[in-house]
Amino acid sequence: MKKTCFALFAVCMMIAASAQTDKENIETGVNKFKTGKRIEAYKILAPLTKSRYFNADAEYCMGDFYQEGIGNPNGGWALLKYDTDLGMKWYKKSASDGNADAMAEIGLMYKGSADGDKKKNEKEALKWYKKSAEKGSGLGQDFLGQAYADGKIVQQDYTEAATLFKLSAAQNCGMGILSLAQAYEEGQGVTKDLKEAARLYFSLINRPDDNNNNYTRGSAIRLLNKLMQSSVAANLLDTRDEIAAGIAYCYLDFYKEGFYLLSKNSSSAYMNDTAFNWLGFIYDGNHGVPQNWDEAFKCFKKGAALGNSISQYNLANYLAVGKATVKNDDEAFKWYLKSAQQGFAGAQKTVGQKYQEGLGVKRDEVEGVKWLRKASDQGDFVAQYLLGLAYRNGKGVEKDNKESQLWIGYSAAQGYSLADDICDKCIAKRTALAAAENNNATPVYSNNNEKVPYEKSLCNCCNGTGEKVIWSSQTYVETDKYGHTHNASNYIHVRCSCCNGSGRR
Repeated sequence: MKKTCFALFAVCMMIAASAQTDKENIETGVNKFKTGKRIEAYKILAPLTKSRYFNADAEYCMGDFYQEGIGNPNGGWALLKYDTDLGMKWYKKSASDGNADAMAEIGLMYKGSADGDKKKNEKEALKWYKKSAEKGSGLGQDFLGQAYADGKIVQQDYTEAATLFKLSAAQNCGMGILSLAQAYEEGQGVTKDLKEAARLYFSLINRPDDNNNNYTRGSAIRLLNKLMQSSVAANLLDTRDEIAAGIAYCYLDFYKEGFYLLSKNSSSAYMNDTAFNWLGFIYDGNHGVPQNWDEAFKCFKKGAALGNSISQYNLANYLAVGKATVKNDDEAFKWYLKSAQQGFAGAQKTVGQKYQEGLGVKRDEVEGVKWLRKASDQGDFVAQYLLGLAYRNGKGVEKDNKESQLWIGYSAAQGYSLADDICDKCIAKRTALAAAENNNATPVYSNNNEKVPYEKSLCNCCNGTGEKVIWSSQTYVETDKYGHTHNASNYIHVRCSCCNGSGRR
């Protein structure tokens, strides 16, 4: 009897633990979705759709997955192809469970796309917009405001539209902020105020990632840039905000826009180390403006003096080869070391090389190995290769063939050709390639110097989305999912080449 009771108790505990795990995983998946990490969210939520804890927010996520799809079928990859019927099914399930944003999405689906839609029903669209807005959805308030602004499914009323946009923006809804900014720019329903429009566009550029932010941020960049360069809109932002906007542009790879704002304010006392580094980066390469190494050198020098580790590294590179300045190995090493001491992996690798070669500093192979290890621990594949050679040749460290194979294997697994040429049988390479094929884990060297298989980390290039926004020379007019007709702004979504669309590396 006691054994039976104990067994029942154990089963109950397992069921409770499983339920708790489902709850936690669903919450994690929803949070991933809200921060724009749709691929991760889908992989977590899709297996849990039959869980009794699958709530309205999770159902909304599934509606979005099917409505939008995941990936780019035209680019040859798709984790999930869009299916509007299933999208509508999940949105309606979410709406019936009380999700007001799902109600807004249902209205949008009934409104139909520009090329026509079998589900198109404008009366139903308006009904769902109103339901959503009345329940306080920022998305619903924006969609209803858009309806009043364009006057296609309800009598046009710019004042009512602006009121709804303000309600939406007050909830920090990106779509509402964008619509309100456009209203202020055009003077529709509110007094025309270009400064306020610019402020709102700027707030979207610096906005943290969320699921709809790819659209709102891209549109805000396009519209703010157009506004800032118009003759009637000079000095809409103060100098500090212009510099911050320029930095934000650069982080998003919009270098022309970033260059315009940073170069405009390059002599300002508010220019910081990051601003100078980005300006130097743009001058250094072919990033939409004429290459100018003299200006790049000046910018890197200013950024380095203010403590920017990347500027210090770039300045050292210029000094090391005599680019736009006199070649100076001693001065170059000084700046490489400053950058390395701040943890920049590229500089740590170079400091290790310089110590091993005795270039710009007294030769010290042991010190060289120390810095190569620091860079290797951060995943620098060249440093890993050089560290492997050091173990292979006993240069600054005792000979150790096993350690040599491991480090060169890590480098080869990342595709470094010199490592690959001598590492066909390396253990680390074989393990890494097998893990990559299974899309599971890749071996890296941990900070406590244990060789362990770690799960792949999020791709730094695309922040785990599997997609990147790039500039295209093609121009065309499109109507997006929110009913806005506009020039596509030349920014298109493509599969991330760093992670091959997986979102992980």
